[in-house]
Amino acid sequence: MYGLAGQPGSGSPVVPAAGSPQPSAARRQWPLWTIPVAGIWSLLYGGLGLFWVLGGAGFPFGEHDPGAIASILGRARIDVAAPLIVVLGLLGASVAAAMSWGRGEASSVRRSSTSPG
Repeated sequence: MYGLAGQPGSGSPVVPAAGSPQPSAARRQWPLWTIPVAGIWSLLYGGLGLFWVLGGAGFPFGEHDPGAIASILGRARIDVAAPLIVVLGLLGASVAAAMSWGRGEASSVRRSSTSPG
């Protein structure tokens, strides 16, 4: 597949222009920090779902959101959506934890020991 330079399938890497600012370390390492952040976000949202299941105020969907006429969650009911949010939040946090498992020094040792050479 043919593509622009630096695009998947193009076969050529992106070469920054001379004098252009280099991305920060956090930006270059986004795959390392986005998975735990997504896991924490999922866990927090699952906690909110549990709060709503237990009768907490502030459920933002369905009849509680008068501006949600065209929203996919415009007809969501708290008795159905809140438990679903709990399950999906815990599932998302579990997936993030599984994806992060072994990403430390031990995994790099394991990868280097299996590499040829």
